[in-house]
Amino acid sequence: MVNVWLNELWSWSAQRRQKKKRANSNELNINVMNQDILSSETEPLSKIDIGNVLMQALHFFFGFGCILGPLLAEPFLKHSYIGSEGFFANCLVLPYTIASSTAVISSITFFLLFVFYPYDQPKSNSSEIDSDEVQIISSNSDDVDSSRNSSSLYYLLIFSCSVFLFVFLGSEGTYFQFSASFATKTKLNLSEPNAAFLASSLAISFTAFRAFSVLIALKLTPDLMILLDLFSVVIGNTLVYFFADRNLVLFVIGIILLGAGFASVFPSFFPFLERNGFEVTDMIGSVLTFSGGLAEVLAPFIIGLYIDNKPYVLVYFTFASVTLSFIVLALLNILIWKYFRSPGSAALFRGFNGQSS
Repeated sequence: MVNVWLNELWSWSAQRRQKKKRANSNELNINVMNQDILSSETEPLSKIDIGNVLMQALHFFFGFGCILGPLLAEPFLKHSYIGSEGFFANCLVLPYTIASSTAVISSITFFLLFVFYPYDQPKSNSSEIDSDEVQIISSNSDDVDSSRNSSSLYYLLIFSCSVFLFVFLGSEGTYFQFSASFATKTKLNLSEPNAAFLASSLAISFTAFRAFSVLIALKLTPDLMILLDLFSVVIGNTLVYFFADRNLVLFVIGIILLGAGFASVFPSFFPFLERNGFEVTDMIGSVLTFSGGLAEVLAPFIIGLYIDNKPYVLVYFTFASVTLSFIVLALLNILIWKYFRSPGSAALFRGFNGQSS
């Protein structure tokens, strides 16, 4: 968790977006490992609930690091270049030393976790599927068709999950990048410092509600948390739409609700899949993380082309994204229900995910 501090200590460089995508991938890999460790010690339902709490906590510390990192580096980055040894010591050596120290602490922490909870990554071995199940699946043409249908449902599930993360994280990324720019273009005529304060409200709300989500995860299922987040985004974006030009207080409340809605969808999504019986392996997790990362690159680029002349494109895009998110989420529940009722799904599921019989 400490490792996420490193990302924002380097946020002054052009590599910030690349490092953020790498951090998201690390979080996902840690979640997959946590789920496997817990599976041998807890009942399935308890395991999934604990996994949700762990993911919420992991993402809270990521957000906490995003705030703390620049605060640690800022005192050493104030001075302009003066060609002295003091410049290199204060503006280069010390910030990079802090960054490398957090990386070392993170590595040691992760090593100790591995020592106390040894982890052997499951390896795919389709030959381990029960011969009886293979015979049942291939015994006649109807069963073969069922197997093919299950395979199609499986890949459609992965595609739908990718679309959900692509759409939602694209909206999240655009709001974080352009909320300040949008605020300066409303009829309230906010100054740049006030617009920056508004953007900070979004980030603070985002991080605070990630901490709150750790407690919520103890009581609510990931499914319900995702729905509440989506409704929060709808309400917040609606307030921004109606009051960004008229009422500063309601405008800020809308931004805060948006931060709350964006906070726990990503960390809740993977426990949501596992809770419904769909195992998130490293391969599947990589596909989903790539989809989300791609959206955080493409969506801001596209919105950035229009934000100056048509600032409300940010609001319209968010409405479209959250509407599509609701539709895809409903489709996901239907696909999961159909997939696990399919006759050939059990053997296929083990074959694709590397489980033994």
